[in-house]
Formats: sequence, C-alpha cells, structure tokens
Amino acid sequence: MSSLERDVRMSQNREDWSWTDAFDAALGQSPRTAAAASYDGLDRSRTALRLHAHVIERKSALARMRDKLLTAAAQTRRPEHAPVFLTTPHPEWRGRHPIDSCVDERSFEYLKKRMAKIAG
Repeated sequence: MSSLERDVRMSQNREDWSWTDAFDAALGQSPRTAAAASYDGLDRSRTALRLHAHVIERKSALARMRDKLLTAAAQTRRPEHAPVFLTTPHPEWRGRHPIDSCVDERSFEYLKKRMAKIAG
C-alpha cells in the first residue's frame, strides 16, 4: 500500500478511490501518478487529498444543514407551505432559493424563524 493510499484511508471512511486516478489540473496528472513519480509529487498529492477531503466534508455539512431545515419545515403548523418558501427564488437572497442559503447554524435559525412566520 502506498503512502498516499494510507493517507486516503486515514482521511476518509469510504472506499471512493476514483479521485486518485482522475486527472488533477493542479498536478498535471492523477494524484496516484504524481505520488508515484517523486516525493514532491507525493507532497502535492497529499495537498490534493486534504483539499478533496475538505470539499467532501463541506458538502456533507451542507447536506446535514439542509436535512435539518427540511425536518424543521415538516414540524411547522402548515408543513406544506414551508417547502414552497424554501424552494422558491427569493429577492432577499438575490434570486437564490432560501434552502441554498442554509449554510450554518446562524442561517438555519434565521430561515427557521422565517418559515415559522410563513408556515405558522
């Protein structure tokens, strides 16, 4: 097992290895190829791994916030109104959907209060 593969196993609890063989523009080749070519390539591949892990974690955190918001929407007095509010483009968010603005606890609380006013 290569050093890069060990790093991947330590940073991820899944067996998604496809990114290691995909072309990475910053590396000019796949992370696996770069890691096998030199110590510098290994270091750059590890940096790519950290970035990849960060992106996955951020997407996961956003999905958890979205799920939390949808759960809160289902608990309003008129749950059928909340999803309409959450998925309709809104001028207050420059035409974005409110659900796409739920990125942290602060925005979750704000949207939850707005939903309560609309669906409550």
